[in-house]
Amino acid sequence: MWVKIRQSVWIAISWTIVIFVLLTLPSESLPDEQIFDIGDIDKLVHVLIFSVFLWIWAHWWAARKAPEPTGVRDIFVIFLITCGYGVGMEFYQKFFTNRNFDLGDIYADSIGAVIGAVIYLLGKKISPYRNRGRNQN
Repeated sequence: MWVKIRQSVWIAISWTIVIFVLLTLPSESLPDEQIFDIGDIDKLVHVLIFSVFLWIWAHWWAARKAPEPTGVRDIFVIFLITCGYGVGMEFYQKFFTNRNFDLGDIYADSIGAVIGAVIYLLGKKISPYRNRGRNQN
């Protein structure tokens, strides 16, 4: 079942839409709870959602390329796309919403992309040498 879920591009597209909605909500509609007053929790949210973004798209890409494993080069391309989406969202917020452009959010998005890439690659145990798990003796 996990393989069928991974092969569905709709999960990745849905997460992309969720990020878009979350980052374009008017700041007045965000909760004014005590938890949101803790330092830069906004940056932690950015790190989390963009690490999940990269991880989900990497899994879809791997399922699409099966049986060829997704390598470091593929993850780097997905990393660049993830960072580009984060930068694009900040410009969208600046020009089309009442939210502010924040360079710190771009940094947090990029850090999230790095974390997502590391988690994905460690989970797949892919080496830069493209060892596909065969006995190399």
